Amino acid sequence: MPPLPRLRGRAAFGVGAIIRPFNRHSPRKGYMLQWGKLKREASGIMALNPEDNGGGATLPGVEHHRKTSRRLIRQAAYELEKRGDRVQACDKASGAVAHGVKAVAESRCWRSDSHNYRRRIVYLLSVEYALPELTALQDAADQLHSNYYEDLMYEEEVGVHLEKITGLLAAFTELLAREPNPAFIPTPQQERMLSRLRLTEEEIAARWATDYPPPPPEDGDLPEEA
Repeated sequence: MPPLPRLRGRAAFGVGAIIRPFNRHSPRKGYMLQWGKLKREASGIMALNPEDNGGGATLPGVEHHRKTSRRLIRQAAYELEKRGDRVQACDKASGAVAHGVKAVAESRCWRSDSHNYRRRIVYLLSVEYALPELTALQDAADQLHSNYYEDLMYEEEVGVHLEKITGLLAAFTELLAREPNPAFIPTPQQERMLSRLRLTEEEIAARWATDYPPPPPEDGDLPEEA
């Protein structure tokens, strides 16, 4: 029986990756990846080679969440600038961040179905790529999400946060085009975070079975005021 193809691309930090020291009896000199056994199911749970699915072991929700994120950030600007509705602007902007993070999570085969998971994803990727400014993305989104319920921010304050989110979200979603950083060595605590984020094969199968509705047009014209 021929050996399974070697895992490459984003699968490197996805399902089945276990971080271990080179030698547990010697001082920690680094880490290596020991791959678990991943079987190719007849339904095609995930591709083991980037060529099989156009660029890596990703999930089908990547484009869905990316497009939804782009649409929502444009809607947030429209609500604030055209309608002066700071509450709806806060809602749309915080939703744009959530979908942007979910898009990157899907590209890594990570779970992202809670606020805590998404916060950890932003933190881990900011460390992996040495981009500490990305942590401000989730902080700004949290403030706007809170203001959606409280409505205590003035329009100018919402505008400042929205501008910050727009720039950081663009930088964050650019990570979709980047491979995992091979020089990244997670600490034991970070590895515990990663182990909780990785999807199981059953969860990946469920993702592939999801029937995503078509996302709204990300570049379509938004309605003007009557």
